[in-house]
Amino acid sequence: MHKGGKGHKLCPISLGLAIGLVSGLAMFIWALWLMYFGASPMMAEYNLPVPTFKAALILLLAGFAKGFLFGFFVALFYDCIICWCKNAGYCSVCSKGNCSCCKGDKCDCSCGCCKGDKCTCSCGCCQGKPPTQNGMNNPTR
Repeated sequence: MHKGGKGHKLCPISLGLAIGLVSGLAMFIWALWLMYFGASPMMAEYNLPVPTFKAALILLLAGFAKGFLFGFFVALFYDCIICWCKNAGYCSVCSKGNCSCCKGDKCDCSCGCCKGDKCTCSCGCCQGKPPTQNGMNNPTR
């Protein structure tokens, strides 16, 4: 995950490449396994042919393509959903110009925007105020 200006996001290309490589290599290794050790009893029962090396390469490419598309769309949908959640107010994450973890004059430092005893979010609701034991600032200080 990388942190952009609006929160945490997944890169669709990176996730697609990662899942595509793993999927393609898994299918290629499976095909090589079948070539050297023979078909399983279930494959023999259904008269499925044992793949050749050419078929193993085709499986590698098909697995990569399917895995890439799957990873790409998972990351894309994740980014859209997390953006929708933040805009709708369902997620308590710090964003530019708004710290939704701050409620009134209290800052819940569990949102990740506080470092040490200072809140680094842009709302500045707890800058210089040390958090109390329960993670909330005491408004009477």
